[in-house]
Amino acid sequence: MKGKLVFPAILLLLYVTAIQLNRWSLLILCLALLVKLATWADKSLAYLSMLLIAVSTIQIVSKQDVQLFPELSEVPYVIEVKQTSWKVDGNQLRFQGTVLEEEPKRKIIVNYTIASQDEKKELESKPSSMIVTNGRFKKPFEATNKNLFNYKDYLNKQNVRQILQADFITEVNSLPKVYHRTYFFDSVRMKALKYCDAVFNPITSLYIRALLFADRSALSEEVIQAFRNLGLMHLLSISGLHISLLLSGLNKAALKLRVTRENSILIQIVFLAFYAVFTGLGVSVYRASVQHGVKSVYAIKERFIHTLDCWSIALLSLLFISPVVIFSVGFQLSFLLSFLIIMLSGQPFFNSLKQVQQYAVLNVLLFITSIPVLSFHFFEFSLGALLFNSIYIPFISLILLPGLIMLFILSPFILNTAIFQMFDQLIGELIRMMENVTYSIESTASLVFVSGRLNTTVMIIWGIVLVLLLLNLEKRFSRRTICIYMVLFCLLAFSNRITPFGEIVIIDVGQGDAILIKEPFSRDVTLIDTGGLVSWRELEEWERKENQYSLGSHILAPFVKSMGIKKIDTVLITHLHYDHYGELANMAEIIPVVNIAGTIETLGDSAFHEQLNRMDMEDTVLQVIDQSTGFSLSNRLVGLKDSLKDQDNINNQSIVLLGKYGKLVWMFTGDIESEREAQIQRDYPNLKTDVLKVAHHGSASSTTAEFVEHTKPDYALISAGRNNRYNHPQDEVLLRLKENSVETFRTDYHGSIHYKFSDYRLLDEWVNIYRQKFWTNSSRGDYE
Repeated sequence: MKGKLVFPAILLLLYVTAIQLNRWSLLILCLALLVKLATWADKSLAYLSMLLIAVSTIQIVSKQDVQLFPELSEVPYVIEVKQTSWKVDGNQLRFQGTVLEEEPKRKIIVNYTIASQDEKKELESKPSSMIVTNGRFKKPFEATNKNLFNYKDYLNKQNVRQILQADFITEVNSLPKVYHRTYFFDSVRMKALKYCDAVFNPITSLYIRALLFADRSALSEEVIQAFRNLGLMHLLSISGLHISLLLSGLNKAALKLRVTRENSILIQIVFLAFYAVFTGLGVSVYRASVQHGVKSVYAIKERFIHTLDCWSIALLSLLFISPVVIFSVGFQLSFLLSFLIIMLSGQPFFNSLKQVQQYAVLNVLLFITSIPVLSFHFFEFSLGALLFNSIYIPFISLILLPGLIMLFILSPFILNTAIFQMFDQLIGELIRMMENVTYSIESTASLVFVSGRLNTTVMIIWGIVLVLLLLNLEKRFSRRTICIYMVLFCLLAFSNRITPFGEIVIIDVGQGDAILIKEPFSRDVTLIDTGGLVSWRELEEWERKENQYSLGSHILAPFVKSMGIKKIDTVLITHLHYDHYGELANMAEIIPVVNIAGTIETLGDSAFHEQLNRMDMEDTVLQVIDQSTGFSLSNRLVGLKDSLKDQDNINNQSIVLLGKYGKLVWMFTGDIESEREAQIQRDYPNLKTDVLKVAHHGSASSTTAEFVEHTKPDYALISAGRNNRYNHPQDEVLLRLKENSVETFRTDYHGSIHYKFSDYRLLDEWVNIYRQKFWTNSSRGDYE
């Protein structure tokens, strides 16, 4: 490795990762590498590494030790607004800001509920630069389900620790001096975005904002989803490619204007610094700007610096500024893929290939390298990245992006002329053509591969195999060897589907039920109920958000994908209550469902048909469950008969299931109450269970002492919403379980509840030794 700073950069990266994750094994490895560096290479590099580690430790500790605001203050706060974050959606206003009275200044998120349609129009008209407000501070919530979006971590990466729920918003006309302002460059950026909206036609403006100013907020969800499904989302973001094109344009302009080489480089450095800040200091822009900037400084002095050292300086400086950035997908992809490109560009075997071969090899290697990162953050990746990069990249880099840059730069000089209108219209038509082609491809071909989040062991093996592949590329080995490597990568990508372990998860859906059962080797996937948010008031049209939050699309579907599940074989609806079936349609829009099972009372109800009418039922079968006798839902899941037939109480009509997973016998009870529990005791006098899914969210009308004594469970699982209005689970139910020595887990307290098992005895025993029988998403935070 030719770069001198690469080793300290990678060492610091490992160290920061270790200290953030609290992994002692990684810290010991870093110490060993530091000792090795001191004896193997120039000792100055070891001293530099020690200094970097010390500074990064101070950075991490200082950013973790944050004094919190009081929950409520009688004194209003004066807040400088980050204008590009100002977003009015339905009856909600949200923005990021800095409280001016505090020293040091603290960044916060402000949420405000808009009272009327007139107030909404006023807030939409223009973002304020400074506001006065008051309200209640609260901590951002943590993820309550494994693998899902963690809002607290997301805000921590932006050095934001609290959210203010504002009672009022009052604009302030006076502004502090420029050098006291936190968001001065952001306000200038906001003016540029407004200029785009005012001058260019709408579709051209959207892409100038996205590709020149790193603002994708105005792009439609349909466009973003189409590009994501084809693996082309990176083309809608500013990257090193954009920086190279802009610098190339500056260099050509300097040559025509006969600017000296030194002055041309200085202009490029100043431009890079300004442009990086102006576009919001995104990771890719920062990396490319620092790399080009360092290279330019050395060029002025007519000295050589290796590109790997420029990459290392960008990495080191970014970790100084924000150590937690290592967890962002932008950082991981930008630095990982750029490192691979730099390494390959210096290899003789790569340079000896023809240009087409170079492009093919590079495209495949970048795709393979990105898969672990994409699977970790998005649980899926698109094969379209392999197929369509060769079409889209030339179009965007050679035609669309240069056209947008020229149009924007020339617009002040040719505005209101026929040439400007024609140019603007032409660019708009090219964009529409690109979007139409994208929609067409995305609708006709399913290119998304659901991998789930690959576990740590699989990622380590993936990295080892990738390194071996790169090391052997120089040998020009046979096609057979290449095929072996590709098969290994395919097996690793399928690891979540071909695992010999199954899993049962009580998903935290608030006040409702949703239980996922995934059998070993993904032979069968069953979802018992879907949860459902009950709306207590019908919102007016102006109050509704553009993309309304739903459990189905924001919790259930992502969670199912995170386990590597591409379709659900059976969704069983236990009974006709909205908190058990209300998210079926929202989830099915993302995750295909093969069978929907339920009683005739459920499947034939008009309210339930509203869910079915919103679904594409072409490949979905309705399965009617007859509870008059026992029935079989799958190879290991059976239903208990209902001889009570309570027509007045829907809860007692719940389907009750029994199944054996691993060594444990499970009972899933829906919302049955004491009468149905007594009927089960009479009809099944010898019924014993190991795990009881407590009925009706822990209501006192269920889980009688007699029923607990009859079934004799060792574990009780309760699905209930935090601080719910019904006070579930109720104290007397918890007391009954405790008196019978039943270990209890609750979603309102623990978050999602997990049980892993295997059909192979040794593997099942191993997994129970490796972790407790039940484990929870214990990172649950206190939130309201």
